[in-house]
Amino acid sequence: MVAGGAFFGNAATTVAGFWSGAAVGAASGFAGGFTGAALNTLANGGNIGDVLTAGFRAGVQGAFIGGAVGGIAGGIKASKNNADFWSGKKPTVQNIKAKAGALSPMETDLSAGGELVERVETVEKPAWPTKHRKVTSDYNPNRVHPVSGKPRPHTGTDFRSYKGDPNYSLYKGRVTKVYTGGSGSGGNYIKIEFNNGLEGSYFHTRPSLSVGDLVSRGQIVGVSDGSGIITAPHLHLSIKIDCNDYINPMDLFN
Repeated sequence: MVAGGAFFGNAATTVAGFWSGAAVGAASGFAGGFTGAALNTLANGGNIGDVLTAGFRAGVQGAFIGGAVGGIAGGIKASKNNADFWSGKKPTVQNIKAKAGALSPMETDLSAGGELVERVETVEKPAWPTKHRKVTSDYNPNRVHPVSGKPRPHTGTDFRSYKGDPNYSLYKGRVTKVYTGGSGSGGNYIKIEFNNGLEGSYFHTRPSLSVGDLVSRGQIVGVSDGSGIITAPHLHLSIKIDCNDYINPMDLFN
């Protein structure tokens, strides 16, 4: 079943990647070819007709070349990403849960500040994010907001965390954003890019760290401060895969 899905999924993904890359490459090739030829013709005294003709001809040639190169590159990249998904290299919730507790080879990467940062594809089970092991509101894409009364997806899990209580990092990682303005529904918050491809956002939390700080599993990242639009102090924890799609945080614990 997995092998079949991998084969057909990879074929479809490769074709889609080819056309996507071809489109980008063709557009870039046309723009480059048209601009270069048009400017050259204009510099040599050509009239507007000559400029447009030369630019269009060179643009079409550039589009063919750029489309071919971009398509091949896009297809190869898409095929590799799909293969990584089926082989378990892509950090999905299932893969992280299946490999929880296992250590994997370390690799080094350059952070935005140029510092060497150790990254781990799979890590141990997550630390509990609050002092109290109590969930007060579940992840619910179809939730009605308790304050506004309007439909609003609950893209995270609420954990009991009284005002002044510490909140903890699930995994090792690095702080990518902090906000202390206090306004907005989420209030103050801190975002952490974990070393397994997940991103955690801790809302209604006064950050105790700064952007770029490295974080260890179970380390205090801030304290619950009751900021934002809430009915009572708590931690709202949102988790994204590859900083893109929201997932249910409790899938990491169950």
